[in-house]
Amino acid sequence: ADWEEISALRPGGNYGWPDREGPCRRHSTTDCSSSNYSDPVYWYRHSSEGSAVVGGAFIPKNSGWPVSGYLFADFVLGKIFLIRENSESTCRYCHPPVPSWSNVTFAANTPRPVDLLFGSGSLYYTVRKGRWNVRRIRYMGGSNRAPIAVAKCNITAAEISNNTTNNKVINTNTEPPVTIQFDASDSYDPEDDPLTYHWDFGDGNSIENIPNRESSDRSPIMKFDQRGRYEITLTVTDTATGFTDTDFIILQVGILPEVRMISPEEGKEFAVGDVIPLKGTQLPITL
Repeated sequence: ADWEEISALRPGGNYGWPDREGPCRRHSTTDCSSSNYSDPVYWYRHSSEGSAVVGGAFIPKNSGWPVSGYLFADFVLGKIFLIRENSESTCRYCHPPVPSWSNVTFAANTPRPVDLLFGSGSLYYTVRKGRWNVRRIRYMGGSNRAPIAVAKCNITAAEISNNTTNNKVINTNTEPPVTIQFDASDSYDPEDDPLTYHWDFGDGNSIENIPNRESSDRSPIMKFDQRGRYEITLTVTDTATGFTDTDFIILQVGILPEVRMISPEEGKEFAVGDVIPLKGTQLPITL
């Protein structure tokens, strides 16, 4: 491999793999003529600049940070970068080609980063080195900080997802129709500015007295008429600055099936090269 790249994916897009890598043919830094493939948004050659791109997270607008845009990291170099559009420097037919976006160092000394996530006004990233494998970068400057959104409901969270900061996976364990009250009262603003609330309840449901399955109430009531998995999104806005933050609840409506593993048996030992049959069963749902 000679190139690392960041692409903006679109339905039906063809990005050339495995024929192309970055702006050029695979394993080449000179055969870079334009083609019918979609070019990446940003690319760089393997060098002291890095050689293992790690995507990525967006700093949203109105987050309270002084910058917004897309962040990526390089595992080998151990840095996090912010890319910015720089159309004046682009040169698609130069050797090597120059993209229309450039990077600026956002954070150095981030050894072996493997994932990034922006949420609750902070950037979280994981590393594969030493202790404190989940780390956080917060913006502490400015006279007014972004609010913090906290979404809850009157069903206890059954599981907290391991790869996110706040996403709660909640099972109703009862068949629809189910009526649930949601609550944003734990959301807050560091400067105690007034907040507005916006709930989005996804598709396929109806909400009492509120059209389009959306609500500006702090504690709305939602009726779910169909089984399924729904992403509930809360957005809070600081009325003084327009800064926003979001929180999520993943709601699973219906009785979940019970799954049992038959093989391999718990505690069974194995050696490298062993063929292990995988077998399981789903018990019938009793309504």
